[in-house]
Amino acid sequence: MLKLRDYQTNGLAIGRQKLAAGIRRILFVAATGGGKTVCFAHITEGGIRKGSRVVVLAPRTEIIQQTYKKLIEAGLRPDDVGIQMGSVGTKRVIQHKNPWIAHARVRPHAPVQLGILASFARRKWLERNRVPDVLVIDEAHESVAPSYRAFIDECRRLNPNIVILGFTATPFLTSGEGFEDIYDDLGALLGKETHPPRPPFESLLTLPAAAALMASASSNLRPRSARG
Repeated sequence: MLKLRDYQTNGLAIGRQKLAAGIRRILFVAATGGGKTVCFAHITEGGIRKGSRVVVLAPRTEIIQQTYKKLIEAGLRPDDVGIQMGSVGTKRVIQHKNPWIAHARVRPHAPVQLGILASFARRKWLERNRVPDVLVIDEAHESVAPSYRAFIDECRRLNPNIVILGFTATPFLTSGEGFEDIYDDLGALLGKETHPPRPPFESLLTLPAAAALMASASSNLRPRSARG
């Protein structure tokens, strides 16, 4: 099982508080090396235990493979995770020390679907399967792209109560474009107050890259309430 660091535990606790308050779209921010994949693997495992269906989007093959490994380490069974990526098929499971080679397969009815957006779109996954309860977007700065926005909008149309959780190290772009229509509320956790989130998120939570930053960052913690 994955062990969370203190700042990760605190960040996820604040996320749960926001969900309990009715905020459904939250952006988590941590520097590279801050353990974003560990956090959403932990969230995904917890969601599956509660009977939720989770879709995890990531932009590249190496991130998909890394995420798959973390999901298994978090306690998910290989049969719980289906892969949506062109290079992965339905061939039988084999014996191999690498869990990706041994178990990563297309399983369209598994409770967790992990893959690249283009594969979900090409296979018309939303049309053929139950809409997810939770949508996790790794490298969430990618979600400003029209293809991501279209997928997010369709998920929200099919399930108005869907929870959308984004994870990124760059919550705003040099172009000034951001995430306001994806996230609703801004919160700052264990770090300096950041720029407001841009579409399509509601809430932004900042996670430091290391637990050692907690003491110096705590004096700068200034949570902001949800937008009216």
